[in-house]
Order: sequence, then structure tokens, then C-alpha cells
Amino acid sequence: MRRGKASIVKYFPLAPWGEGVRRTGEGLIRGKNKYPSFIGEGAICHPELGSGSQETKSRRGQSDVHKMLKQVQHDGINNPLPQSFRRGRETEKFSSRFTLHSSLKRKAAFTLAEVLVTLGIIGVVSAMTVPTLMQNHQRKVYVTQMHKFYNELQQAAQQYMTDHNAVNLREAGLTSNEAIADFVNSYFKVVKDCGNTQDPCMSSNYKKLTGTELGDASGQPLNYTIASGVSFGCGPASTGTADNSRVAIFDVDINGQQGPNIAGRDVFIIGLFNNGIVDEYDLSTAPGDKDTRENLFNTKCNSDNSNWTGCFGKLLNDNWEMNY
Repeated sequence: MRRGKASIVKYFPLAPWGEGVRRTGEGLIRGKNKYPSFIGEGAICHPELGSGSQETKSRRGQSDVHKMLKQVQHDGINNPLPQSFRRGRETEKFSSRFTLHSSLKRKAAFTLAEVLVTLGIIGVVSAMTVPTLMQNHQRKVYVTQMHKFYNELQQAAQQYMTDHNAVNLREAGLTSNEAIADFVNSYFKVVKDCGNTQDPCMSSNYKKLTGTELGDASGQPLNYTIASGVSFGCGPASTGTADNSRVAIFDVDINGQQGPNIAGRDVFIIGLFNNGIVDEYDLSTAPGDKDTRENLFNTKCNSDNSNWTGCFGKLLNDNWEMNY
């Protein structure tokens, strides 16, 4: 065996030679072959393969190389070659092909304790904020429904005057139970006519913002449920003959028998006035001023007495916001 081969055996017991590398090993030592091949043509210089034909040496060498690769992959060894071979830039690139998976940094993660603490904080914050958010949402639903009925009633009154070629509702003839019944059936899509009884259009148990029990509805002569789900009792309620005086009363429950059935939440007492304006029922003329509406809210709606009125004017004052 020549000196070149002997020197290779000295530095690494299993020296793979790729295609194009001379048997002297000079190409491997000098870096002529950048990435040696483990299965290429050529002889393997190994002390245990010193005897036998060239073909036998090659097969044995290839088998040993494959065994070495499998062992490296199984054990996860970062430096599969001997220390004497790991020299220079060429060896570093060669080793990186087998150790790339080991060089990945460990990703940061939360511990179980941190996750539990975070979930606990979220739970506490949710318990404090979700009920308020739900309450605010429900109030907006109430206001939206009431605002819709307000627009429908006011538009119906204006159309009623136009159809009767009149300048106000009294002149148009809206002064009796029969006239109001005709008005409702002509300008609203009625789905339930309860006549002079509130059941099943209205609830049988109402209360105030303060919790004061009010019992059943006030007992208007006409009771209806319309397509939007709004129920109301109505009838004549005159405050005089002036152009802006009241002509009718509407006890409005925006969701019928469904809760909460509280005056000022889903129940409002409103007035229809001679000039076609819809406003707070307790006003003598409309439109009312803000101070009068505010006073009615404080003394009637938001008090412990048995009055149902004074709530609707507060909605108008606060620009259709339920801030109470």
C-alpha cells in the first residue's frame, strides 16, 4: 500500500472516496472534491479490506458506509467523522448536511401555570364586563323597536290627514273608538286583534324602573299586535281643541308579553296629538320642551308611585338613547 493511502488510514478509519478522487487520497486531502460521495466509484482504503479483489473491497466499503450513515442518523451525532477530519471550511459544510436538524433552536412556549393564570384573568374580566355589554345591547334593541313604531305611527297620522283632506287629526275625524280602530286597521298590518281585552296582546304583570308593581295594562278599549311584534292598547284621549292638543293615547309594549315588561324599558305610554306629532303622553300640547319632559321623567317614570307615564319624553330628550 502506498504512502498516500496509509496516511488516510491513519487519520480516519473509514475513508469514503467519491468518483474522480485518485486512490492516493490526494484529492480528498487537498479539497478537490467539495462534497465526497459515499457510494461513488473507487476503492475504499481500510485495514480490514486489504485483501480480496477490487470489486469485493468496493462492495464491503459501500456496505460499511451505509451502516455508518444509519448509525449517525439513529444516534443524532453532531460530528459523525473523527476529529482529525473536521478541519477547514470543507469539513464544516460536509458535517452541516447531517447536523442541520440539531442546530434548530428550541421554540419558546407558555407554561401550564402561565396559561391557567391568563385564563383566570380573562374569566374575571369577562364576568365584570359581559353582563354590562349584554345589558347595553338589549337597551339598544328596545330603543330601536320603539323608534321604529314611533316613525310608523307618525307617518300613519300624516297619511290619515292627507287621505281625509284635513289639516289636523280632529278635522280628519280621529275622535272616537271606531275612527281609531279604522285608523289602526288601515295603516298598520294587524296580526292579532284582541278587542277590548289586553290578553293575549299585552302582559298581565308590569312594573316600574324602581321595581314598583303595576299589575296589568291600563285597559284601553282597543288592543292589537302588529307584524313587527309590537303590541299596543289605544283609544281617544283629548286634552282640548287646540291644533297641538292630544287626541289619542297609545300604551306600547314593543315585544308583547315577552319580558321584562318594565315601563321605561320595553313599555311606553305615548300621545298622538292633533297636529300629527307623537310625543310624551303627559304633555298637554306637542311638541314639548326638554325641561317639561325631564321633570315628568323624574316625578312619574323614575319614581315609586303608580304612574306609567313620563318615560317616553326622556328618550326624545336624550336623542333616542336609553341613558337611565
